[in-house]
Amino acid sequence: MTSDLSLTNCYRCPVAAEKAKAWLQMGHRRVNVTMLDTSIEGFTIVIRPKDVRLLRYDVTWTLTTCDEKCIVHPEWMYNADATSGQLGLRRVRDVTPSRMRRKHSAWFMGGAFRGGESDLSGLALGGMLMLIVAILTLPGIGDDLGTAPRIQSLLQDGFRSVASSIQSFLNS
Repeated sequence: MTSDLSLTNCYRCPVAAEKAKAWLQMGHRRVNVTMLDTSIEGFTIVIRPKDVRLLRYDVTWTLTTCDEKCIVHPEWMYNADATSGQLGLRRVRDVTPSRMRRKHSAWFMGGAFRGGESDLSGLALGGMLMLIVAILTLPGIGDDLGTAPRIQSLLQDGFRSVASSIQSFLNS
């Protein structure tokens, strides 16, 4: 551990009580801790004095919270009283696993499986195209532009081909 107190030079954000519970893993040992504050460079945690003896400096430390998992390096330690000790940790690398949920998407939306992120751009594009086709087939606008008969014949041919495909599938 170094005596560098450079973590105090950056903005520290206090951690809400419901998100303050975390654990510190050193090799195969796991210690429950409470986070006091966090910054872009690191964390300040509170550790029980009986768990201080479990600290090992020859292994990699991993701090796991409800939102993230980081490899950390100890920077400083402060024992004010016999009830708790404060430990300053510097963030080395973020190793938070990606939380990709697999959800099924229809074959016409571009694939069998997609990640958990919302992809509204394809839906918006499809809606805009349907709106443009609907406008071009309106009786007044479509007749003036000459597009109504062409779009109607395209739709009729499409419905006929789908109906014949379904009928051939059912007959086979």
